Amino acid sequence: MVDRAHRLCDPQFLPTELGHIKRNFLYNGFPGKLVNSCITRRLRHLHGDTAAREPTQDIRITVPYYQGISEKI
Repeated sequence: MVDRAHRLCDPQFLPTELGHIKRNFLYNGFPGKLVNSCITRRLRHLHGDTAAREPTQDIRITVPYYQGISEKI
């Protein structure tokens, strides 16, 4: 819904539309903190604010070989 509002609304009216979206989610029982978090995350993504994210690092795990068990993994 945030993507649609961002795409269709004039920037002047976007805050009002986001307020309507937030109010509807709250009315339907969603937690306010979750609603705010999701809206903020979508807006950051739409505005290309990826610098706020830390780079991800691959995690590697080494496990020993056990005959009969390792083949199943």
